[in-house]
Amino acid sequence: MSMNKLKIGDIIPFGEYSWRVLDVQEDRALIITENVVEWRAYNEELVNVTWETCDLRKYLNGEFLSKFDVSRIAEVTNPNPDNLWCESAGGNPTQDKVFLLSLEEVDKYFGNSGDYLAQRRKSFDEEFYLDDDGIWVTNNHDSSRIANYMGEACWWWLRSPGSGSYDGCSDTAAYVTEYGSVVVTGEYIRRQHGGVRPALWLKL
Repeated sequence: MSMNKLKIGDIIPFGEYSWRVLDVQEDRALIITENVVEWRAYNEELVNVTWETCDLRKYLNGEFLSKFDVSRIAEVTNPNPDNLWCESAGGNPTQDKVFLLSLEEVDKYFGNSGDYLAQRRKSFDEEFYLDDDGIWVTNNHDSSRIANYMGEACWWWLRSPGSGSYDGCSDTAAYVTEYGSVVVTGEYIRRQHGGVRPALWLKL
């Protein structure tokens, strides 16, 4: 397949993995591994971190990146917005070659439902509580977010913070479940090793 004729939804090889095309621009394409490629903790210690400071980011932009022809990967500035449902801090923008999707991006590129940005919360005694949809975003695009690891569906990390927080920081990270729903409140970064689906911008 010619890289100049890529379209959204195509599955392409790069390195030793298969990748799904999420977006195509004039000179580059956003791709994500079709399946989970590793099983890792977001951070090795259960401390307050953001995507900028977590161990998984260091690994993806170091040892993992070394598996590829780096000249074909564009370095980008990724925004790291606060979690709109839980009000935990996303941290500073980061310069990345390899990264995880954010809550905003997984909503945009897997159905573009707008459900996350709609902030389905209600006010109660000056505090927020989640509505009847609970702690996750679930809709008719769930099936497109399902990814396998070693032949079985498993959950996978997002780079956005979850709800476990104090002082505006978070010791949890959001994730996509094995059923394709998106858990905005997240999982503890060290308590669980989770699936890793790297994303990157491939130069065309």
